[in-house]
Amino acid sequence: MKWHRVNGKIVPIKKYASPGRPAKGAVPAIVGWCVQGELVEKQAEIVQARQWKGRFILATNELDAEALGAIRKIIRVKLYYFSDCA
Repeated sequence: MKWHRVNGKIVPIKKYASPGRPAKGAVPAIVGWCVQGELVEKQAEIVQARQWKGRFILATNELDAEALGAIRKIIRVKLYYFSDCA
């Protein structure tokens, strides 16, 4: 995982063999396992990735003002999309 790290461990679940109070010196047996984990963000990598996200250049040789109307619509849509991604 590029921007996250998994911290995990496996913990044994121990129980005594018989019900009631265990005898002195009795050792519990392992009857199962519990998997514990967490997902941690790698802040340095996330900050670096955000510096380089979503850049585009829209260039044209079109000089007709009516034809540029469609291009302006595209720019508005792109700006709206990228403002939501920030």
